[in-house]
Amino acid sequence: PAVPPFAREGNGVKEGVFTLRTIPDADRIREYIAQKKPRTAAVIGGGYIGIEMAENLHRAGLKVTIVEMADHLIAPLDADMAADVHQYVRSQGVELLLGIAVQDMRRTEQGLHLTLSQGSLLCDLAVLSVGVSPDTGFLESSGIERNPRGAIVVNENMMTSAADVYAVGDAVAVRNFVSGEESYLPLAGPANRQGRLAADHIAGLKGGYRGAQGTAVCRAFGMTVATTGLNERQLAGRNIEKIYLWTLSHAGYYPGASNMNVKAIFERETGK
Repeated sequence: PAVPPFAREGNGVKEGVFTLRTIPDADRIREYIAQKKPRTAAVIGGGYIGIEMAENLHRAGLKVTIVEMADHLIAPLDADMAADVHQYVRSQGVELLLGIAVQDMRRTEQGLHLTLSQGSLLCDLAVLSVGVSPDTGFLESSGIERNPRGAIVVNENMMTSAADVYAVGDAVAVRNFVSGEESYLPLAGPANRQGRLAADHIAGLKGGYRGAQGTAVCRAFGMTVATTGLNERQLAGRNIEKIYLWTLSHAGYYPGASNMNVKAIFERETGK
């Protein structure tokens, strides 16, 4: 997890400030809540982890504020679709500060004081959810090729530039299946598929990884948010069209269906 300089203290993060990557990380947050009895929390970053942390902190009884530097939550969404998420999350009692960046963070007698690009925020606990980077520092002198972001470069069989060395999962650069460009998609689905394909290749089976669409599903309280492929921002400059569908989540004659808001983006000439 990315840790901005303002949140660092010594070799770690400041007291009451957390990142979430592992189960022990979650345990530390739970223990802090049990011992310190915080009443307010700030979640810095409104991506998948940020949304899920906001929900869990809210359910733990804290008053939660999400501070997001972009103008909307969940970056893979376009702003028009994110508006539904904003309305719903606010209806659950979570405050959203959108288009606002955290510039500094210091501990005072009153709690954690966050200096924002607009105003300030006081909280008892903060969770950093401002992005991730490949954990590949240990390869610095290995000679294995990495891209400027630090992701390991692999071929379609998940082989690195070093003979007989494979790499899969959150550490590797992948080809975006839709655009054909190199991208970084640290998601569980692609990691699982890459691991299986690497094992196939080691066992002598033919195949190859064709890339990832970046499919992701996130729950925001009672709302499910899902994205796949490219959004309008990523398709800027292409001749595209879009349609909005308000449809049932499954066949209407079967009980329990709910309405689902869908945005589909396609290429004008081909319908792709």
